[in-house]
Amino acid sequence: HKVRMAIAGHKWNMQKGIDYTDVYAPAPNQNTARFMAAATAQLRLHRLAWDIKLAYCNAPLPNNEMIAIRYPRGYERFRGPEGARKEEEFMLLKKNIYGHPAAGKQWADTRDAFIRSRFNEGAWSCVTSVYDPTLFYIRNSDINEEAWLSVYVDDCDVVGTSNGMLCKIFDIMKAKWDS
Repeated sequence: HKVRMAIAGHKWNMQKGIDYTDVYAPAPNQNTARFMAAATAQLRLHRLAWDIKLAYCNAPLPNNEMIAIRYPRGYERFRGPEGARKEEEFMLLKKNIYGHPAAGKQWADTRDAFIRSRFNEGAWSCVTSVYDPTLFYIRNSDINEEAWLSVYVDDCDVVGTSNGMLCKIFDIMKAKWDS
């Protein structure tokens, strides 16, 4: 059985400016998928796709913030002396969670920072597309291979000049986040 806890992030539960600030996370341009499909066919590129598991939960909250949330109905906890009015206890989250309005942006910032940092080490070089901020051009000068990585939330789609290059990119990202 698979269960995923999520907070109720509806507009009556959380308020912008109080519980969170920015929520914008870039989405792929519709032409990016067309470009990648055309490039794959025209240049005889290789393709690989994968999903990052529990992506939002991998993003830390900004500035060491914490989120106070109420225990789910049926799991509430209370404390206080016996016979007195008991106070409800809350959970404090130190990482992101599904349902939080800013979770998408925090995950996108975390993910993109890792990609830009890790794929600009050693023989790797990585550039973000100006046209589509979810598209990364990655090159490895040691093996003279290149790839284009499109990331939408937790879905990764990469095309490149060899399967070996794509597998190296996947292995690096899998070592960081289960995929």
